[in-house]
Amino acid sequence: MYRQRKAIVTLSAAVRAGLVGAFICLGRADAGVPLAIGSDPDELPTLAPLVEKIAQGVVYIEVRSRVEQPKYPILKIRSPDTSSHSNDTAAEGSVGKPIRGAERAAERKNSGSGVVFDVREGLIVTNNHVIQGADRITVTLSDGQKLQATRVGGDVDTDIALIKVADSRLTTIPLGDSDKLRVGDFVIGVGYPFQLGQTVTSGIVSALHRGGLGLEPYEDFIQTDASANPGDSGGALVNLRGELVGIIAALYNATGADIGIGFAIPVNEVRNIAEQILKYGEVRRGRLGVSAQDLTPDTIREHNLNADQTGALIAGLERSSAAEQAGLREGDVITAIGTAPVRNTLDLRKKTRKFIAGQAVELGVLRDGRAITVRATLAAPELQAEK
Repeated sequence: MYRQRKAIVTLSAAVRAGLVGAFICLGRADAGVPLAIGSDPDELPTLAPLVEKIAQGVVYIEVRSRVEQPKYPILKIRSPDTSSHSNDTAAEGSVGKPIRGAERAAERKNSGSGVVFDVREGLIVTNNHVIQGADRITVTLSDGQKLQATRVGGDVDTDIALIKVADSRLTTIPLGDSDKLRVGDFVIGVGYPFQLGQTVTSGIVSALHRGGLGLEPYEDFIQTDASANPGDSGGALVNLRGELVGIIAALYNATGADIGIGFAIPVNEVRNIAEQILKYGEVRRGRLGVSAQDLTPDTIREHNLNADQTGALIAGLERSSAAEQAGLREGDVITAIGTAPVRNTLDLRKKTRKFIAGQAVELGVLRDGRAITVRATLAAPELQAEK
């Protein structure tokens, strides 16, 4: 898998470039998924009642943007074998150079999916890459109604964005708790692939807490084989209670064939990012300022820890960081943030980014085999970088 990390693109980039061998946005249907039983014992097993319940909460998004492109002049070049001594040499030396300031606008189209987030406010959540650079956003509801949307805000690092429409007839999908997902849970994917119209697929949760894919700085994906295709970015991943558990984001596809490895952003992360965008107009992600590594048998022996100890070992501190100012040291093991245990480095990053810059957090720390509590006030990344 890691040998093919060069084949990573966002869905919109894949569509624009016509690429197929890549981390394109989205998954595959699983024909072996058991189906729900209807209320009538004579009915065939079906997911139809559940699909009917959630379908109106997933919308089609069409984006148009204008891209300025250089305009190259058409030049008449004198033949190299001419014997004329004319002074008409204005074109010489100009071949291949753009005329400064002369540009033409080309329209770029992109499409994706979105999930109704707040009915009263007309808010829809999608992937940031779906609407990035948009001049015009059109939302089509499941009944075919078209609405114009405006961008509320987005976060590049998690690929989450919010848009808004002026309509009170929206239907939302109840939000679930992605922290309660288990590998093997059945899920349904809903989106708008290839502009074909709303499409439903099914599968299972294949893995949790997937990271290190090189897609985003903050990766904590749900891996699933619930299928989707280009155009499904921003679509819904739903459990069998009809609750939204994730926003479909990417698919591993290195061959052009569907191999059933897709990724979704957990809904708890989506909720956190959306709430910050609505409250502050941006994401004010707090930063601790440590480089950490997972505990291994070697580091456990080196620091005289219990064999089953979990946590994140501090390998370095950024200068003037929140961690340094709080008195953390290299070799400390962070075992908890507040009352939440820290399992490893990924878990530390995941739990830290739930807090905003300026917020104080209590860290459970093991130092020289002794448990202590350290209080740190998280810094804003941009302020910390200036020091």
